[in-house]
Amino acid sequence: MRHVYGDDVVTSVEKAISNGKASGRAYNICQNEIVPLSDFLRMLAEMENAELRVRYVPRAVLENYELIPDCSPFSGSWMSMLDNQRSIHELGMSYTPMAEYLRRLIEYFGVKRNAGISGYRRRALELEIAGAR
Repeated sequence: MRHVYGDDVVTSVEKAISNGKASGRAYNICQNEIVPLSDFLRMLAEMENAELRVRYVPRAVLENYELIPDCSPFSGSWMSMLDNQRSIHELGMSYTPMAEYLRRLIEYFGVKRNAGISGYRRRALELEIAGAR
């Protein structure tokens, strides 16, 4: 099985190499759908028939324990909303629909549960703060 991100990334590199106008240009390689983290988590839970359990903790508490951005495996110190229109128009890219992309994430992380995800490095402390223990 290819890495979860492999298909779109490999295709984009191949298309950029074969397109003479792509030299020296930057392209965002990302899904078309833009959803808030809460909707993303809800979708994942529904796909797994799991109960979504979210605990909202005041930012000041997270900062006090130096848990930002580590308190979410889907967050990082650099986060933004990417626009993939240049890659679509100039390279002819099309992207994996979110439902398929999420299915692949579930399969991948089901096999490699928590492996190498920096957002889980202080998970025990997060659960303690959230009162989930």
